[in-house]
Amino acid sequence: MKIRSIVISFKTEVGIRDGTEASLFLILNVGGIDVCYQELGNLRPKEPSKFADRSYANLFIVDLPSEKEIDVDAGAYLRLAIGTRAGWTCNYADSWAPRIVFVWAVDNDGRVTPLAFERNANIQLSKTKVSPVSFPIPRTSRISRKGRVSSILVIVLTDDGTWDPVSVAIESNSGNELLSVALDDRDQWDTTTGVTNLYLVPIKPEDRFPLSAIYRGRVRFRIVNRGMDRWKPRFVYLFAISDSGQDGNGVAEILSVPEWPFGGLSFDKKEGRDEICIDIATGKMIGR
Repeated sequence: MKIRSIVISFKTEVGIRDGTEASLFLILNVGGIDVCYQELGNLRPKEPSKFADRSYANLFIVDLPSEKEIDVDAGAYLRLAIGTRAGWTCNYADSWAPRIVFVWAVDNDGRVTPLAFERNANIQLSKTKVSPVSFPIPRTSRISRKGRVSSILVIVLTDDGTWDPVSVAIESNSGNELLSVALDDRDQWDTTTGVTNLYLVPIKPEDRFPLSAIYRGRVRFRIVNRGMDRWKPRFVYLFAISDSGQDGNGVAEILSVPEWPFGGLSFDKKEGRDEICIDIATGKMIGR
């Protein structure tokens, strides 16, 4: 598999000492050799203060050289490491506590392959002698078509922020709603301009549905704005998580929209649509 880029998204814990301004590194090792060693600080977004602040989420894209071909199935593993805080001496040791970390690969045709996922890291990284400098991110596994979806992972970056509630709904082609997820988390600045949000939403056992419902084109992705304030994302990613996958860490792509082309959401028709529905199979908007 020839990888064009590696995408990493994470959410930091909420404690007062959990955020960091230190450099962070993503390491991809294949066959005992580090084929990628990328400082994420060099890929900072427009608001560097949100880089790895407590309770904040972020997303970084690591572009790989066009001539580099990486076989991610050949014993590849990934690690996150912490470095030295910029502007301080090397004796200064900042610390960072990630909660959720998810990594996926994108090939030259734009196809997405989940690589690694940690839903509850429960670790504090630091360059002190008593703390680990890095930690491995568990590899993901494939989900069978009969595997039931136990959680949904939603990652969005907002271009035009709103105070109105925004939700994501998954429906069958027959109109039955399988799941509705509110983009609402007390720990985050939800749907705020320039802010990345990451939501891991568990599904009650009685409400879980098979992954085949998505692959057979019977599921739609819907974002609904219920107020008069416009909301427009820059990107949207949606993944299915299944406890029934191998090692209980199954992940499958539902929808990837790296550049949102569908306009804004608002009940004011001059600003956009009150609802946007996307066909999972084609990635195209349905209806109005």
